[in-house]
Amino acid sequence: MTDSQPDMVPGTELSTGHSLKDWSDAIAADAPVPGGGAAAAIGASIAASLVAMCARLTLRHEEYRHLEDTFQDMASEADALREDLVLLAEEDVMAYGAVAQARAIPHTEHDEAILRLVNLNVALVGAAEVQIAVLRLAQITVSLARAAVEHGNVQVRPDAATAVLLAGAAARAAWVNVRSDLALVREGTGAQEAPGDMSDEKIAGLLKQASRLIQDAEIDERAVQALVEWP
Repeated sequence: MTDSQPDMVPGTELSTGHSLKDWSDAIAADAPVPGGGAAAAIGASIAASLVAMCARLTLRHEEYRHLEDTFQDMASEADALREDLVLLAEEDVMAYGAVAQARAIPHTEHDEAILRLVNLNVALVGAAEVQIAVLRLAQITVSLARAAVEHGNVQVRPDAATAVLLAGAAARAAWVNVRSDLALVREGTGAQEAPGDMSDEKIAGLLKQASRLIQDAEIDERAVQALVEWP
């Protein structure tokens, strides 16, 4: 991190003690982390917060009393999601810090170059896995938000639809990050020099997992789009 960033920099430790302004200041600073990955996680966390709000406002109305258990569970799940997503934002900072450290390894000699590439590949896969976790929780948030739109208090339907849009955008951002990270894995490294967990099979599996999650998120988004008729 640079001197221009705030004293309380997200990512220095795993905690939920940073304010939204802390995150905004840290992301705006002239350093590569926190960046898009952390922003995706924070955006999805805000979407989950909206879902929790919509669930609780639904519970206040007698006409939805028959769905009390459903919306109590929704509020609790959304609370867990928003907290986990903030932690994933912290983890993303750490993961991309590892990528930056690997890139800083000297590589003028052949052995140094191989060490650098191996460390970089491991770090890139680690960063991609964090973003897959963000994508997974964002997809769950989209699904919950869809349920809030379809079955919740109609007065907060615009808020639930906003949660769908925010979480969907976060999911797509995480998907972009996953593809970007994995595209760089093993670049310039012969297969015989790559560690076992850098196999083509592993990379393909991660991409398939992420692809399935983004497809599920987009299905829920389209369903809500048809329901609320946004442009």
